[in-house]
Amino acid sequence: MTAGTRQDFDGLFSLYLAIGIAVALIVFAAVAFALIRYRAREGRSPSTRSEANALEIGAAVLITAIVALLVFRTFSTEAKEDDASSKPVRIDVTASQWSATATSRRPSRCPATARSPSRCAPPT
Repeated sequence: MTAGTRQDFDGLFSLYLAIGIAVALIVFAAVAFALIRYRAREGRSPSTRSEANALEIGAAVLITAIVALLVFRTFSTEAKEDDASSKPVRIDVTASQWSATATSRRPSRCPATARSPSRCAPPT
């Protein structure tokens, strides 16, 4: 992963984190407000209001806008990553029951001391 790619994904993560924190704070604040404001008290009858269409439409529009922003930013970031590796890489693999050997024309990012294939990244 190059430095530019890392920065792109860090920016995307920061966006998801900020939106997640904001949504959590809004939900906690709304629940706290409802618990305090609408608790049962003597002499207070329950509200007869059963719908809040304007509020529900506003919430639906806000949620749709947030989802659209996240989808757009995610696909934009992924598209840059996909374009960066447009050249195909040929990897020759020789395998048997208990071992495998892979060779590539480009240098690998696998350290010479790595014994586990899970530690190695394929060449880019």
